[in-house]
Amino acid sequence: MDEKNLYLESLKHRNYDMYKYFKRGLDMIATLKEKTYEAYIVGGVVRDFVLNVDFNDIDIATSATPAAIKDIFSSCNIDDYYESLGTIVIKEAGFRYEITTFRTEEYVKFKIKDVHYSKKLVEDIIRRDYTINALALTPNLTVVDLVEGQKDLENGIVRIIGSGKRRFKDDPTRILRGLHLVAKFGFDIESNTEKGMRKSKQYLKELSDQKMITLLYKILNEKFGLKALKAIDDNNLFKFLPNYSYWVRLLIKSYKKLGTIEKITLLYRIMGQIPDNTGHTHEELVEIKKLLELSQHLSVNKVNAMMVFKIKVEDLLAADRISKAYNHKYHSQKRKIKSIHKHLPIHHEKELDFSNRELISIVGSDDPKISMIRSELLSMVINGEVPNKNLLLRNEVMKLMSKSTLNKQAMITKAPDTDKKIFNPIFANKREKEDKYFDDAKEEEKLYQKVYDDYSETLENNFDAWDQVPVDIDYYEQLGGLSSNNKLVDISDEELKMIKDEYKEDFMQLYKIYVKGVKNYYELSEREQKIKSEEIKQQVKEFLLRNNTKYRVLNERGLV
Repeated sequence: MDEKNLYLESLKHRNYDMYKYFKRGLDMIATLKEKTYEAYIVGGVVRDFVLNVDFNDIDIATSATPAAIKDIFSSCNIDDYYESLGTIVIKEAGFRYEITTFRTEEYVKFKIKDVHYSKKLVEDIIRRDYTINALALTPNLTVVDLVEGQKDLENGIVRIIGSGKRRFKDDPTRILRGLHLVAKFGFDIESNTEKGMRKSKQYLKELSDQKMITLLYKILNEKFGLKALKAIDDNNLFKFLPNYSYWVRLLIKSYKKLGTIEKITLLYRIMGQIPDNTGHTHEELVEIKKLLELSQHLSVNKVNAMMVFKIKVEDLLAADRISKAYNHKYHSQKRKIKSIHKHLPIHHEKELDFSNRELISIVGSDDPKISMIRSELLSMVINGEVPNKNLLLRNEVMKLMSKSTLNKQAMITKAPDTDKKIFNPIFANKREKEDKYFDDAKEEEKLYQKVYDDYSETLENNFDAWDQVPVDIDYYEQLGGLSSNNKLVDISDEELKMIKDEYKEDFMQLYKIYVKGVKNYYELSEREQKIKSEEIKQQVKEFLLRNNTKYRVLNERGLV
């Protein structure tokens, strides 16, 4: 069989739709040639044709103008959005054909030997980035190679066309596109090309986060992504992009342990946030946000039974891997997560041996405590406090109902002039000293009266005695009247502003307390302080939303 047809036969057997796509592309360039225009299939598809691998899309270069292209293919579905750039897109059967008039807007110094093709084709070819991407294909499957691209394909070489330093300066994305070729095929970067990348690395600063992340994500999705990252690290290509440079170094160590989503989430963990317009799909973005928040949470919290019950084990394990990759001192909770999940008495709320119907029959259908009581039952069962037995759970419901009634009676008979405040003696001596974190010692005492932390007291949590601050029950019962199920729905702008102002005040005060609890915080490096600060901010936010119901409206409306 003719070698030219080997690719078509191979493609036909492994992917018939792509075979039809390719054949239609050949028909289009044949049609253009019949109309006396030059036309070639160009770019990556020709490279993949030579390598006998699947391609992504078809690009056509022609001497025909956009107007002529539209006239010739007038019966097709034409998209002329990019006509001003010389490109007409034809859409057929779910496929796209980009037909572009020969381009010569960029000067490239490159010597061509034995040219038998038009000057326009030559100029179009050498303006492309890499030799292996600068091949053209005729309707009879003849490969036009003016830059020895086939030789570089045979040798597994990524070589820039022309002066690397000049071409990378003109378009810094070419550096990342070259690295993508390394990631896709496992090729080596030609020495002069690599030298040009090193000398042009400062121009990568000009790229937006959106462009950087889009191109890096493509690298992560390829078979030889690790090789590309090592090339970045070996040549210090991200010297002027510290977040990306730090990410690459961390990622190289953990590359094989992380999935693609986990790898890019690690970058956002370093950045402290997800930049706008990253190019991720909605589904990817949802997954990334979830893993980022979980990873931040696990870095400062020990996993517990309720956490494992509410969150998918796969997500917890992924977040655990991200936390370990982010900080090698982090103690992996992998075994604990798996052990807790294995020994959970129930794995879904519907497995609770006490139905909503039974609960309503006892409490009443319109009682706002139904949700609270059911949550309490779940918590007791999951934490092993009560077996998942109907009779025992019924008894717990009765206890909770009785306790609720007693609390109401106590509130009615409570003396109105009670001024006693909850005070933590642990900090009594500290308040006598000058406190550089607070303007007024009373501020600190006031906050201790309002907040508490639910950390278990261990030697591993890196926090001091502030996790023993008690709860002011009256304070939280007062806040309970502002739940997201009632008043917050109709809250006025003025009330919302007051809540937001109070949130900011509590946030800053609690942030100061948390910082005080971090051992040797001011002995950390600037980068370590920044990382720890972001973790604390997330922790403070979660604490306030968890323990102060009226602040939840701010989260629901995206104000915090």
